[in-house]
Amino acid sequence: WWLAPHNLGQHQPHPEGHPLASETPPSPWRDLRFLALLAVSTLCFATFLQNFQTLSRHLEGALGFSKSAIGAFLAINPIAIVLLEMPVVHALRHRSHLKVVAAGALCVGLAFPWLILQSLGGIAVVCTTVTITLGEMLYMPLLGAHVSATAPARARGSYLGAYFASFSIGFIVAPSVGGYVYDA
Repeated sequence: WWLAPHNLGQHQPHPEGHPLASETPPSPWRDLRFLALLAVSTLCFATFLQNFQTLSRHLEGALGFSKSAIGAFLAINPIAIVLLEMPVVHALRHRSHLKVVAAGALCVGLAFPWLILQSLGGIAVVCTTVTITLGEMLYMPLLGAHVSATAPARARGSYLGAYFASFSIGFIVAPSVGGYVYDA
C-alpha cells in the first residue's frame, strides 16, 4: 500500500478547456430502455437459476431420481458450455445480438415445459437441461456484448456494473421465489 500513489482511485477532473471538462457521464439508472433490459435480464436469469436450485428438489422429491442421477443431469450443462459455447458465440457474432438473446431467453423459458412429459423420465430431464443450456449459450454472452457495445463510451463501466448487478438480484430472488412457488 505504501508504494501506491496517494490519489489512486480518486477522480481526476479534466483540465479546464477540455471538451469533457463539464460533461458528466450519462447514468444507466436514467436510461429507461436499459432499465427495461435489466428487468428482463433479471427475470430470465432468475428463471435460468431454477435449473440448479428448484429443479433438483423436483427431480428428487416428485420424480424420485437419486442424487447421483441428478448430478449427472446437471453435469450436462457445464460440459456443453465448455465444449460448445465459444464456437456457437463465434458463429453468431455477426447476427443481431438482441435477436440471438431473445432466442436464448425463449429457450430458457421453454426448457421447463419438457418436465410435463414426466412419463419420459430421464429423457424429459435431458431435454430440459439441453434446452436451458442452449438458452444460456445464446443469452448470456451476447447480452453482455450488447450492453458493452451500446452503452455510451464514457459510461460503459456504469452500464456493465448495472448489468452484472441484475445477475446478483437474480441470485437473490431465484431461490426464494422458486422455493415458494415449488412449495405452494
